[in-house]
Amino acid sequence: MKKKLNKKHQARLDALIQQAQTSLQRGLIPDAIALYQQALQIQPQQAEVLHELAMIAFKTGAHDRALHYMQQAVVAKPNSVAYLTNLAIILDETGNPAAAIDHFHQALALAPNDTDLMNSLALTYINVQDYARAQDILIHAISIAPDHAVLYSKLADVQVNLAAPQQAIEACRTALKLDPGDSKTRSKLLFLLTCFSHSKPEALLAEHRLWDTLHGEAGRQHRFTHPAPEADKRRLRIGYVSGDFRRHAVNSFFEPLLSAHDPEQVEVFCYSASAKTDEVTQRLRSKAAHWCNIAGANDAMVAQKIRQDRIDILIDLSGHTADRRLEVFSYKPAPIQATYLGYGTSTGLTAIDYWITDEALHPADTREQASETIYRLPRCWLSYQPPDPHCDVTPKPIDSELIYTSFCQFNKYRPALFDCWGRILERRPEARLLLKSQLFHLPDIKQRAIDMMRNTRLDPARVILQTGERFDDYLQSYNQTDIALDTFPRSSGTTAADALWMGRPLVTIAGDRYIERLATSKLTAIGHPEWIADNEDEYVDIAVALGADRLKLQQIQAGLRQEFQQSALGDGRDLARTLEEAYRQMWSSYCRQYAKH
Repeated sequence: MKKKLNKKHQARLDALIQQAQTSLQRGLIPDAIALYQQALQIQPQQAEVLHELAMIAFKTGAHDRALHYMQQAVVAKPNSVAYLTNLAIILDETGNPAAAIDHFHQALALAPNDTDLMNSLALTYINVQDYARAQDILIHAISIAPDHAVLYSKLADVQVNLAAPQQAIEACRTALKLDPGDSKTRSKLLFLLTCFSHSKPEALLAEHRLWDTLHGEAGRQHRFTHPAPEADKRRLRIGYVSGDFRRHAVNSFFEPLLSAHDPEQVEVFCYSASAKTDEVTQRLRSKAAHWCNIAGANDAMVAQKIRQDRIDILIDLSGHTADRRLEVFSYKPAPIQATYLGYGTSTGLTAIDYWITDEALHPADTREQASETIYRLPRCWLSYQPPDPHCDVTPKPIDSELIYTSFCQFNKYRPALFDCWGRILERRPEARLLLKSQLFHLPDIKQRAIDMMRNTRLDPARVILQTGERFDDYLQSYNQTDIALDTFPRSSGTTAADALWMGRPLVTIAGDRYIERLATSKLTAIGHPEWIADNEDEYVDIAVALGADRLKLQQIQAGLRQEFQQSALGDGRDLARTLEEAYRQMWSSYCRQYAKH
C-alpha cells in the first residue's frame, strides 16, 4: 500500500513531477529522468512516476529498464488500463508475447469496449502468427466501432495471411473510404492489387498514380531544384533508400551488389527506414561508405538531408511495401531517382524517373505500364547471395520417391495452382508433393490448405505439409525433394533462387507482368529457358517430363549449383559494374538534357 505523505513531502513530490514534465516537453530527457528519480526517493511506489520512467526508457530503447519500471507501476496501480496496456506492449517488444497477450486480456476485462486495445491485442496475435484469433478480435472490434479505419487496415493484414487476398483488398478499400488520407493503407492496397489482383495494366497504373496525386502533394509543392551538374565523368554519389536493411529476403539480392560496388566509380549512401536492426543491418552498414537511419524522421527533413548529401541518383528499394519512404522521393531530393528490386510494379510517382529491370522481366512487347521509364539491364537485374553458402547439395537417389515441392508463402495458394499441381501428380502417380510453410504449425492454417485442396484436383493424401524450420534447415529440406514448382500468377523471388541454388530444377509460367516473371528472369540467366512455360498445360508437361528420367534429373541436381555460380545470378561483381554503367548513362543523359535548357 502506498504510504500517505505529509503536506510538505506531497508538495515537494508534486513540484518534482511538474518540473520533470516541463523538462520532457523541452526535450531535456536526462533532466526529466533525474527529477523523476528524486520523486521516487520521496515515494517509491508513485505509479505515475514509475510509468513515466518506463515510457522514457522504452522510447529510448532501454527495454529492460522500461519493463522493470512498468511492472512496478502495474503493482502500484493494478487496475489501470493504460498501465496494463503499456506493460503488454513492452512485453511484446522484449520477446514475451504470451505474457503480453495475458496483460492485454487483463486490460480488456477492465475496458471491454476499448477498440484501440483490441487492435493492439490483434497486432500481438499477428506477431505470433495466430491469424485466426487476430481476425476474430478485429471483427468484434469493428462491430463496436464500424467507422474505425485502422481496424479495417489491420484486418487486411490478417486476411492476406489467411490466403483471403480479395477480402483483404476490400478491407483496405473500406479503411480508405473512412480515412482517404492514410497513405500507408493506400500503399498496402497497392501491394495487394499488385500481388493478388488481375487488374488491367492501365487500371493498376491508375491506382498507383492516385497515390502520388493524394500523397505526393506536399513534396511537389516544395520540390527541390538542382544546380547545374558537374562534369559527367566524376564519381557519382548513389543513395539507396530501404525499409528492409535487416534480415529480409531482399538482402539476398542487395548485399552482393553493395559488396561489389567500385568505390572509384560510386560513393554509396544507405538510408535505412526501419527501426529494427540486426546482424544483417550491421553487415550492410560496414559495406556502405555512409549510413543514415531515417526511421521515424519527418519526410521533409529526410529529403533535406539527402539534398545536403548531394546525392546524384537516389534509388528506392521498397516501393509500396512496409516502411517505404516514397513521400521523401516526391520532394525530388536528387536530380535522378529510380526504383529497383523491392516492389512488383510501377510506384506511380512522377518524381521517380526510372524503373530498373531487365529484358526477361520486361520484354519489348510487355503489356506492363509504368509512370517511370523502364530501364532494362542487359543481364539479369539481380544476383543472389545464399544466406548459408555452406549448405551442400545432395542429389536424390534414382530409386527414391519422386518429390515435387513448393516452399512458397501460404497466401500464394489458389485453386488454379492446386489444380495444376494435382494434374502433375495424376500423370506421375509415383510422386508426392511437399509443401513447407512456417504457418503449418497452426492447426487452422493447415486445415485451410487441406480444405482448399479438396475442392481441386490435388489429393491431400499425396501432399506432405511440413512446418518451416530455421533457415539452414529450410535449405536442407530441398535435398529431400526433386523438382521445384513455381507459383502463379505471382512468381517466386527468393524461393526461386533458393531452389536453384540447392540444385533443384524449377518450373515456372512466364506471365505478362514483372511480378509474374521473376523466376523467368532467373531461369533465363542460369541458362534453362526450357523450364519456362507459356501456359498451364505447358507447365504441367514440363514438370511431368522432368520427373520421367530420374538419371537425367539426378545429373541436373548435381550440376545446377555450378551453373548457378557461373551465371549472372552468381556474379555480384558483374551486376555492380552493369548498374554502375547504367547510373553513368542516366547521369550523362541528365547532363545533356540540363545543357539543352
